[in-house]
Amino acid sequence: MKNYKLFIFGLAFALSASFLNAHHNIQAEFGSFDSPLSYIEGNVVDIRWGNPHVSVFIEITNGDLPVGETWQIQGHGPDGMGQYGLGADFFNIGSSFRGYVYPNLRGLPVAFPRAVGHQDGQLLSAQRFRDYQDIANGVEMVDGIFIDSQIKSVCVSADRRPRLAGAAAVRKLQEKGLLKEDGTFIGIESTCIDAPASAL
Repeated sequence: MKNYKLFIFGLAFALSASFLNAHHNIQAEFGSFDSPLSYIEGNVVDIRWGNPHVSVFIEITNGDLPVGETWQIQGHGPDGMGQYGLGADFFNIGSSFRGYVYPNLRGLPVAFPRAVGHQDGQLLSAQRFRDYQDIANGVEMVDGIFIDSQIKSVCVSADRRPRLAGAAAVRKLQEKGLLKEDGTFIGIESTCIDAPASAL
């Protein structure tokens, strides 16, 4: 009986650890940060503002995902979203929405945001590791905005490490002289969104 209880406890622990790891592994659900993006436009039909993830539900009206479907845009937690300049007052039911997203790899109507904005507003980055990759790959920026996508970058200050952007991006940033000796990024744009170091 004692061995049985230990087995059940061990199994429960292993399953919960596995769930937590999968829960926090964005790339396992939505692909690597350099994966192809889908552009969407639509209207906000529901908002769930809370931990562990903020979810904004969008009825698609245009773009790369099926028009008429409702997709869940699953972002960071409330603190993380706020640190990207995407606080609770940014989203309103009935408001317009546009953005670039990483669709779920298993075909679920769920996506992770690369950048979001309102129909006629500035697209704001929601993924600093893609920012690192774009900078590493030489995507042109003016005033903190990537010219090709019109996404306003998140500030990547001296206390941030770009390792989740991938080894190739880190190597390119190092070759460009954009990393300090301790591996943290040297910010290159003063007009980007100022996100604290704890942002995802």
